[in-house]
Amino acid sequence: VECKIKSDLLRLFSVVDMHASMMGYHAVKAILEGRENIAVAYNRGRYEILDLLASLQMDKELDPEIYDVIKILSI
Repeated sequence: VECKIKSDLLRLFSVVDMHASMMGYHAVKAILEGRENIAVAYNRGRYEILDLLASLQMDKELDPEIYDVIKILSI
């Protein structure tokens, strides 16, 4: 069981690293295009560049499974 948990955590961290890299890539690309006051979001399988103020006012949904992962990893 311990090996499976370690394997699952390694896969999770790989996904987290991939998302962080992709979001950073899109942020830098937008900055190089001259865009300002932006947020990068991952929504429904796509990375999106959003207006920062508009993104702060949007309704957001959190997947309950992701919330469980956050709770477990924060222990």
